[in-house]
Amino acid sequence: YSLPQLLMHVFNPWTSLMISLSSYSALGFLSFYLLLKEVCGFSKYSSLMGAVFILANGFLVQHAIVGHVGFQVFPLLGTILYVLFSRKFEHTHAGILIGIVSFVIINQSGFYIAFIFSLSLAIMLPLMYLTLPVLFDWHRISSVVFWSGLLALSFSASKLMAVYSFMRFFPREINDIYDQTYLLGISGLGLQLLGGMMIIPYLALTGRE
Repeated sequence: YSLPQLLMHVFNPWTSLMISLSSYSALGFLSFYLLLKEVCGFSKYSSLMGAVFILANGFLVQHAIVGHVGFQVFPLLGTILYVLFSRKFEHTHAGILIGIVSFVIINQSGFYIAFIFSLSLAIMLPLMYLTLPVLFDWHRISSVVFWSGLLALSFSASKLMAVYSFMRFFPREINDIYDQTYLLGISGLGLQLLGGMMIIPYLALTGRE
């Protein structure tokens, strides 16, 4: 059902996870770079920095450290955006590619990463429209979304049906009581960003690891 599971037929679990993480990261980095350089028209260095910031913001790294395998597919958001907006892909072919990527995401991660993608797109797409409205060919976008959604649901129907059948009898109904303050949550977000990008490199450079 996922790339790590497929790789485990050849490699041990640890190596499989490292290969899958590296593969998704490399594909996401290249996709974000091409999106910024070819589609958005940024310079080479600006595009490189943008791709680095997206992958090294702490989200992917920290989920990888604690073993959240489903979040490995986070960089594929760049692949979806590049294929969606690039004129190199005919709309039917773009829909097929995004459908396959969406199938991979659904099977390896499911609801959580899709929700995170939705929040990310809610920020990124309006900014893209304000700065580069010429990129938004609504006829092409509608066609690509239709074909990709149709293919993704078709490919993932077996998993979705299995999960639905199981959850009908074992629903996850819990009462989540979280008594921490919003200020603590905001400070935690700041520490999470600083931890991966500043504290860890500082400890490595000063020999305090």
